Amino acid sequence: MPPTKPSCNARWRPSRPEAIATSTSQPGHHQTAIQTLPLTLAVDNGTVIVLDALRKQRHLTDYTGDGVSEALLAECIAQAESLLRHARAALGDP
Repeated sequence: MPPTKPSCNARWRPSRPEAIATSTSQPGHHQTAIQTLPLTLAVDNGTVIVLDALRKQRHLTDYTGDGVSEALLAECIAQAESLLRHARAALGDP
């Protein structure tokens, strides 16, 4: 039986981060995953804005074929490492 979606309740919080899953076969799954980070891992809004901007840049490069600058690549890696550290700490994994 597929999981049911929560009602439209702004106070709803999942009991576990995996309670919100995104389908990787659906358009927008990266955006959905980023937007749920404040609920699933208590990621601050500033970080979500940065991650979403990086997602948009990646999306553009996929369609334009433009290369990625070294600075953008370094920022992506730094943000990914930071998010991984945050996730491990939030989930109690050293």
